[in-house]
Amino acid sequence: MTEYPEMTIRVYENFDHPDLDPGTWNELLSGSALTNTVFQTFGWINSWWKSLGDGSQLCVITAWEDGSLCGIAPLCISTHGSKRVLKFAAERNSDYCDFIAGKNWEIFIEKVISFLFESIHRWDVIRLKNLPESSPTFAAIARICSRHNKNLITVNSAKCYALATDSSSSFVRDVLRKKTLRRRYNFLKRNGDLSFNIINSEEELEKYLPVFFNQHIVQWRAQNDPSLFNNMGCIQFYGNMAPTLLKENRLMFSCLEFKLEGVRLGMAP
Repeated sequence: MTEYPEMTIRVYENFDHPDLDPGTWNELLSGSALTNTVFQTFGWINSWWKSLGDGSQLCVITAWEDGSLCGIAPLCISTHGSKRVLKFAAERNSDYCDFIAGKNWEIFIEKVISFLFESIHRWDVIRLKNLPESSPTFAAIARICSRHNKNLITVNSAKCYALATDSSSSFVRDVLRKKTLRRRYNFLKRNGDLSFNIINSEEELEKYLPVFFNQHIVQWRAQNDPSLFNNMGCIQFYGNMAPTLLKENRLMFSCLEFKLEGVRLGMAP
């Protein structure tokens, strides 16, 4: 344990410690000044760790002020070739990755990076992927690295497109009015029963998840590209994660049925 003025850094190597309480974790996330998405929730990262974390060493760095949790860096260490790489936990299965911190986020990032520099014997490279452009984390790390004369390299910067329906309602209406979409919709309606449902119970989730996995495998096989659900670990990950997020109202699992058979299932965390 490393003590800093008004802040204590603690590191955890598993999720079983009582300090890592899901409710406290998600409450801090809800007010995070950095990034607040489902990919930073306790349920998402813990489910990933249980299903796909083999071969990695968990390294959850937390900060505490006056006994209260004020920052989380959900990291892990994996070996790539001859290098020990410190990275975000669940990075391969998350669209966005980031630290979690409230109003004192700048101090938290400073303390985390300083702690990592002090613990350089544990890792060879720090690789933080999938940081959103809107997050101030990267700029803060760049400033800290500059002060410590550490090399910071940015690679593979790419755009990640998203549709914000609250601010683009006219665009959504235009999409729904497309003739090609309406034509297919009307064809299905004329030829049988067509329904769209949101899965909202664990019983329905248990029924439709295997259908979703199989549909994904068949779809990607047709494109000569392996589905992520060819990996049993990914099936376990989604099987563990989905019920947790459903209870927290963080998951929308939809089902389009035609003649009482699922023709399209979609999951949107």
